[in-house]
This record gives sequence, structure tokens and C-alpha cells, in this order.
Amino acid sequence: MRYAICSPDGNTLAIFYTSTKVKLCNIATGREVATLQGHEGFGMYLAFSHDGLTLASASNDRTVRLWRAPRK
Repeated sequence: MRYAICSPDGNTLAIFYTSTKVKLCNIATGREVATLQGHEGFGMYLAFSHDGLTLASASNDRTVRLWRAPRK
């Protein structure tokens, strides 16, 4: 695990768990709710929007990707 961040509502944990994939887990259950793929370079940063509806990920391939965060 390189980087992890919790959603603003405290329900979802986003983790760069391989160099290019982001795993989203439900904190209460520990279950994976989504895997996000799209970066070609090593993942470096994650950030949720203030409303928790969008997740941004950045990697050393010089890209930033925006993802729709999972709903409860």
C-alpha cells in the first residue's frame, strides 16, 4: 500500500494497493466495493471532493483521473 485516504463521511477508504490500481473499501465491513484502473504510472496521490462524490487520483505518468465515488 502506497497511499490511502478516507472519504469525508468516513464510510469509504481509497487505497493505491498496486502501482496503478485504486481499491475502494467499505470501512464498516472491510469489503472491497470497487477497483479503479486507468493509470499507467505509479500511483502517488488520492483526494476526495468535499462532498465525497468524486475521487481524484494522480500518478507519475503525469495524469490525474476523476472517478465517481460509490454510493452507500
